[in-house]
Amino acid sequence: MEHYHLTLAEIANLTDRSIKSVYFHAREKDGSIRMPLPEVTQEAPPETEEGTLQSLAFLLSANLITPANYAQCVEDAKRKFNGGGP
Repeated sequence: MEHYHLTLAEIANLTDRSIKSVYFHAREKDGSIRMPLPEVTQEAPPETEEGTLQSLAFLLSANLITPANYAQCVEDAKRKFNGGGP
């Protein structure tokens, strides 16, 4: 069992459950055990006027939006966060 780096004593101490767990575990193409990735979930922070304006300023500085589009988006954001509706 050199592939798994287990001694005969360690193999002898495996329980039926641990043998099943190892034997039937998902494998990579080379036969190694596929390690499960932790599931990370995080709620998006609430949208704020300041955050929206910072994002728009970044888009403008990176030339991803035109100055005219930036001005319109800023106006829309101010309206949205100051009770002007969607």
